[in-house]
Amino acid sequence: MVDPAVPADLAALTAQYEAVRQRVKDTKKSGDAAAQTAAIEDLKQAQRTLSAAKDASKAAAKAAAGSAAAPGAAAGSTDAATKAPVKADPAAAAALSTEAETASSGYVLKVPKGTRDYLPKEMAIRERMFDTIRAVFKRHGGVTIDTPVFELRDILMG
Repeated sequence: MVDPAVPADLAALTAQYEAVRQRVKDTKKSGDAAAQTAAIEDLKQAQRTLSAAKDASKAAAKAAAGSAAAPGAAAGSTDAATKAPVKADPAAAAALSTEAETASSGYVLKVPKGTRDYLPKEMAIRERMFDTIRAVFKRHGGVTIDTPVFELRDILMG
């Protein structure tokens, strides 16, 4: 269950934390109050140590990412390789810019069902599906439902 991208010391601290957690569970089952209190204190200390190690790891990763962004021959070739597909596909460029905006803001709003914006390929399938539904309704004497998307979803889904 250890992530290979996690440094070895962080993996060891995580394993130690899990062992202490298991010891707390075992002492709760045994009913020994003194051992349980000591195990809980050990768990709190292990949690603080693990949290500090994770923060240090994140800071080191940010520093490494900042130094990797320095201009260089290898970095230039990587940038060119990633920018080429984006220039070829404007929809992908829009999706990447949207992802960058949400990542920079720190939170992502949850979109209600039935109101999500789609990429052009997905939108084509969605439009074709709705055109088929409209054609069947018209063939059987129905009329187009002009209603907000929330009501449309409820009507179509039952």
